[in-house]
Amino acid sequence: MDKFFVELNRSFVEIPKDYTFNEDGYDVSIAFGSLETKKWGALFNLHLVIILAEAGAGKTKEVRAVTNRLRNNGHKTFFLLFSQEIKAFTHEGRGFKG
Repeated sequence: MDKFFVELNRSFVEIPKDYTFNEDGYDVSIAFGSLETKKWGALFNLHLVIILAEAGAGKTKEVRAVTNRLRNNGHKTFFLLFSQEIKAFTHEGRGFKG
């Protein structure tokens, strides 16, 4: 466990099912919280959570810290890094080239 993890008390936003991502423009309604936000406690009640953010935003460190905190409190929990899981099912992960 990372001894130097700082709890950021982040808020999370559910992306609407009909939302279309546009690489040319960023939707400020997501960035500035005009959509309903949730805290970690609310996410624990969901069956599946996918966290999307820019590289380097601290997703992995934060999820690891939360996972460890839950385990220390007696909960059974795990998380997967999609980048590792996807690689395992691609040619690259199976040692194929090309």
